[in-house]
Amino acid sequence: MKQLLQITGFVLTLTAFGITGNAQCTNPWSWGSAAAPTGTSTTTISTCTYQEEYNTVSNVVAGTTYESTYSLGGCITVHSGSPGGPVVAFGSTPLTWTATVSGTYYIHYNTSCITCGTATSCGTSTIACTSCGAGCPVVAPVPNDACYQQVITNDTYCCNTAWDAICQGDYDACNAAACTAPAPVPNDACYQQVITNDSYCCNNTWDAICQSDYDLCNGSGGGGAGCTGQTTNDYCNDAALLTQGSGTWSSTTSSTYTADLPGNINSVFCGSIENNSWYMFTAQSTTETFPISSVFNCTSGWGIQAQVYSFTTDVNGCCTGFTAVSNCYNPANTTTGTVTATGLTIGNTYMLMIDGNAGDDCDFTVSNWTATGILPVELVDFNGIALPDENILKWTTKSELDNDHFNVMRSYDGVNYEVIGVVEGAGNSSAALHYNFSDRTVKTGKVYYRLEQVDISGKSELSETIVLDREADTYGVVGFWPNPAKERLLVEVNPMIGVSSGKLEIVDVHGAILESRIIDFEQFKLLEFDLNSIESGLYFLRYTDKRGGVTVKKFIKS
Repeated sequence: MKQLLQITGFVLTLTAFGITGNAQCTNPWSWGSAAAPTGTSTTTISTCTYQEEYNTVSNVVAGTTYESTYSLGGCITVHSGSPGGPVVAFGSTPLTWTATVSGTYYIHYNTSCITCGTATSCGTSTIACTSCGAGCPVVAPVPNDACYQQVITNDTYCCNTAWDAICQGDYDACNAAACTAPAPVPNDACYQQVITNDSYCCNNTWDAICQSDYDLCNGSGGGGAGCTGQTTNDYCNDAALLTQGSGTWSSTTSSTYTADLPGNINSVFCGSIENNSWYMFTAQSTTETFPISSVFNCTSGWGIQAQVYSFTTDVNGCCTGFTAVSNCYNPANTTTGTVTATGLTIGNTYMLMIDGNAGDDCDFTVSNWTATGILPVELVDFNGIALPDENILKWTTKSELDNDHFNVMRSYDGVNYEVIGVVEGAGNSSAALHYNFSDRTVKTGKVYYRLEQVDISGKSELSETIVLDREADTYGVVGFWPNPAKERLLVEVNPMIGVSSGKLEIVDVHGAILESRIIDFEQFKLLEFDLNSIESGLYFLRYTDKRGGVTVKKFIKS
């Protein structure tokens, strides 16, 4: 029996030893603490942690991946909640682990993962976040509030190098009260509505677009002093111009057009006005006809309604008084017909107004006339910013009519352009819409961009050209794309004057060199790496020139 007890005790001892190995290590002593990093920089927790102690790391975020290292090697155990809480990860240094819950974690250090050995030599313990992305290396010139956090979360490129006008615009859009320039109107409900709906109004100055929005809100659209701030043939004071002759012109009664009610138009028109537009012509005879040859794509089948007027204007050029000089075309369906104006004075100017019956959204065509100035896509700004890894383009439309898409065009000489991307348009819109495009395959140097707006009929119009300067002022690895990379990675290397050779390496997070190339060059060199044999994860580009200068850049293989 005694022998059996001894054997049993031996088995229990082995079992206990096995539990120690499987349950990982829990040290009794606490030393060193730090907050978990939120960017890509490595945080040193302690420069003298013994392999019988643990560090305390606060502000750990659930789902985030970290890497713990210890300079003397050995074993690392990560507990959550308390020093002896649930084990999240266990293994040799460096140890990569993912937080299961948010809160405080405890990182234990030992000489061995098998025996949980201890030692009295101290080493440096660090922690890095391997899934935090580029982080934000600059401080924004705004409070670190919810809107600031929203901006850098939605668009991390804002804070790669500097807090620029694009970032400030996004911040203002989140916090509409942050208007950098006072408007020349009372700070009333309409002013607040304008800067809430379109924060770009107040980025730099209160412009004509903002004033137009204010006038519409304040009831002065199309008449009164406010009409001078309005553009496009949505308004009487800026009607499209009709020219008599062979040909046709087409437009729409979509919601792109709003109800413009200058002077007495509401009382002299033969129906209600919901989405009218204006077309001005000069009479060539005492009778002019406008054959409406097609009405199509109507959303409700009520069709369009139209009438011709003589009109007066005030000293500001705003339409004020209207007298009907034609029949009222209002069939209450999509039937075609003719608007005939009579009793006209040759040489005088008259106005054709067309509206959607009961607000119907229709396309229509008028024969024997051509038109200029019909509401197009109103591009109110187009700008960009050159970032280390890419160029970001942003543009805003005030309104859109039958806008199918934008072709984003790029040139390196300002003459020869190529389409590098397509951004879908909104079709028809009367609200300010904001677009963006990221060019991640751009080379160093001056880059020219323009937009080609294409409507549903295939007609196109080019925007102004903007230039971004990506001239490198640094040496070594000055550009690489795409990032994250999937199958290939393009890398630009710039040699220092007089140092025309070097070595470019791809290195993993453990320091292992996965690929190495010797480069001999006198100017910018573009290299391509095949990543198909590399597993997904975080890697580094390390360039070392022949004098020993080193450049290190981080990229992600997806």
